[in-house]
Amino acid sequence: MSLKNVISCTPADTYVIVERIYGKRILPAIDLKGLGPELFQVVRSIGQVCSVFDTFHDGKRLSGPVNLQQYLQHLIGWKKLTTRPTGKDVLRNVYVGFKNVVQPLPKIGDSIPEALTSMHVIPTPSIYFYGSDPIPHIQLYGNNMVNFVSPGGQPPPTAVAIYHGATRRTEYPAHTQLENILKSLTTQ
Repeated sequence: MSLKNVISCTPADTYVIVERIYGKRILPAIDLKGLGPELFQVVRSIGQVCSVFDTFHDGKRLSGPVNLQQYLQHLIGWKKLTTRPTGKDVLRNVYVGFKNVVQPLPKIGDSIPEALTSMHVIPTPSIYFYGSDPIPHIQLYGNNMVNFVSPGGQPPPTAVAIYHGATRRTEYPAHTQLENILKSLTTQ
C-alpha cells in the first residue's frame, strides 16, 4: 500500500452493522433429512462513518501521514501542522468477528427436553476477530425486528442495521434501500 493512499479521518458515532449466516454441516456423511443437529456461523462486520480531512505542514498539503520530523517541527513551533475537512465521508472497517451457533435437535412437541433443543453459542477464540466490537449491545441475529434476506436469492442470508450513537437510535433498512442509505452516509 502506498502512503499516498492513506486517508486521515475523524470517526463519527454512526455505525453500519452487517451480519451474515453461513450454514455448516456437523455430520456430513449422514443425511438426516433435517432431523440432526445444526451448526451455523453468524459473521458480523461493523463499519464506522469517518469524516476525511487533509493535513497541512506549514501550509503545504501532505500526501501521506505526518512523519516524526514534521511532528517535532510542529511541537517546537517552527512549522505548524493544520487540518482541514474535505467534506467527504468514508466507511472504515472497525470490527469483523463471528459466533458459532448450534441447535442440537429440532423441537418436536414436549417429548425432547428444552436443553437439547435450544440454541447454544460456542465460544470462539478472539484470534479470528479483527478489532473489537464497539456496539456489542446491538445484535441483529436473534432480534425479532430484523429480517435476514438473501440478496438476489443467493446465500448467505444477510441483515443490515445502522446505529446512530449520538441519539442511540438503530435503523433496520430493507436490502433494497441499503445502497441509497450508504450513499447518503458516505459521500465519495
